[in-house]
Amino acid sequence: MWFGKKWGWWAVGINYVKYGLRTLWNGFLLFYMFRENVLSFFNTTETIKWKALLIVFIMCILIFVLGTFFKTI
Repeated sequence: MWFGKKWGWWAVGINYVKYGLRTLWNGFLLFYMFRENVLSFFNTTETIKWKALLIVFIMCILIFVLGTFFKTI
């Protein structure tokens, strides 16, 4: 009943909400990890933030590409 024509949008809507909340949570966590008190606690205040974010972004893209590639095999 939930996956019929009338109720099929629930499955899509739930996925958008789930992954949207996950993305929001990870964004807030990343923002928190780059605060000055957290960087000073881990003794990484000399770290260049944009380079660190670029590395994280590249790793996410790499994981996405590999996951997509191995999913098709």
